[in-house]
Amino acid sequence: KFNPKEALKLLRSDGWKDTDGDNILDKVINGKKTKFSITILEPWEGFIKYLTIFKEDAKQVGVEINIKQIEWNSFVKLLDERNFEAVRLAWGGTFDWDPTQIWHSKSIADGGSNFVGFRSKEVDRLTDLGQFEHDRAKRIALFKKVEKLIVEQYPYAWFFYSKNILILWLCNLTFYH
Repeated sequence: KFNPKEALKLLRSDGWKDTDGDNILDKVINGKKTKFSITILEPWEGFIKYLTIFKEDAKQVGVEINIKQIEWNSFVKLLDERNFEAVRLAWGGTFDWDPTQIWHSKSIADGGSNFVGFRSKEVDRLTDLGQFEHDRAKRIALFKKVEKLIVEQYPYAWFFYSKNILILWLCNLTFYH
């Protein structure tokens, strides 16, 4: 849930604080003072207005968000190389979706779209079962469990979710190192 006060409380409990009065949290990591600053790669100018709102919300708790618009081919190259701090992604699919390409741990490498390196043995197990389940109702039940597990583990920050004929998960802030 959106709760800036709780977010700040959690960050402070993890050692983040504003030690120099610039309203940006910092912390000593590996002997070096580090600002809580994230650069989000964005390939579409039309979405920057939404990221600007996110940037202002993050500023309330001392997190600096930098938005870097990047050309599509460069964006895709950086995704494939897993060379980013954060990105905004848009996923789409049908109601009868297969989560393998985005969520299975085998999709972390070799052209898979699991860009954030999400790993869950239970998600992998349920996804594998669902791929070979011919009963549509049973397959949907398995993939609903997968979806629930993913949401509970917060691999992305979800900005939008639409329950139309085409499911859209817009703006997934994903972090990878």
